[in-house]
Amino acid sequence: MPATAALSPARVALIRTQRAFGEAVRRERAESALRQTQRLEAIGKLTAAFAHDFNNLLMVVKARRAASLASGRLPTPAISA
Repeated sequence: MPATAALSPARVALIRTQRAFGEAVRRERAESALRQTQRLEAIGKLTAAFAHDFNNLLMVVKARRAASLASGRLPTPAISA
């Protein structure tokens, strides 16, 4: 088709529809990627909080064991080679 020829109204409408559809598809993909990123971020934060709390519990157990060993209420563990 020569560059000087005018496009028919139907052809113009088709081109606009294709562009709009393409934009909608790109937007949906971007939104889906954003949702996935937000999910992973939330899982990461939850995991970090769980690890932090678990570490706090371990520190309490370790401190209580050290206090019990120091007071003589627990036997000293045997070290085997």
